[in-house]
Amino acid sequence: MTISAGVLTKQGWIRQSDNLHSDIDDITADVSALSFDHHIPNWHMYFIQDPLVKAHVFPDYVKHHCRMLIVFAVDTVAWGRPHPDLWDRVGFEDREAYLDDMFSIMRGDENLQRDRAMQSVGMAAGLAAASARRLDYEVEIINRLDAAKLANAIKIPETHEIAMVLSLR
Repeated sequence: MTISAGVLTKQGWIRQSDNLHSDIDDITADVSALSFDHHIPNWHMYFIQDPLVKAHVFPDYVKHHCRMLIVFAVDTVAWGRPHPDLWDRVGFEDREAYLDDMFSIMRGDENLQRDRAMQSVGMAAGLAAASARRLDYEVEIINRLDAAKLANAIKIPETHEIAMVLSLR
């Protein structure tokens, strides 16, 4: 699995140190060890470095002063999109699990896909936090921000929901 295509690196007008980009690469590499449910990308990770964006979406930014925010967004309709090569990429057990989940959704379990993606985001955030700590960052979960304002600022698709935000300082 590779998530580098789903990682958005925003840079502000303030020049960041070169090791920040290396740190983003290291964190991304560690998180990419996870696989997606049914091999379908159902969440994305965004790195926010721009001080103006951080200040806009995170009210305590001035007091808190983080080096970057890592935003995890869940794609709530990923399973419903066409995936023409899915059967070629997965084994029998994965196919069986996928069909079981699709039947559950058809029987009315509307939140199954979102719940699975949230579970994956929790694991990804844990890996990202461990990786960041290894790189000597202090990591904190951010709860006090407007998710809609954040989604608008980083222009995530409408089918995505902000699931978790980590602050690295």
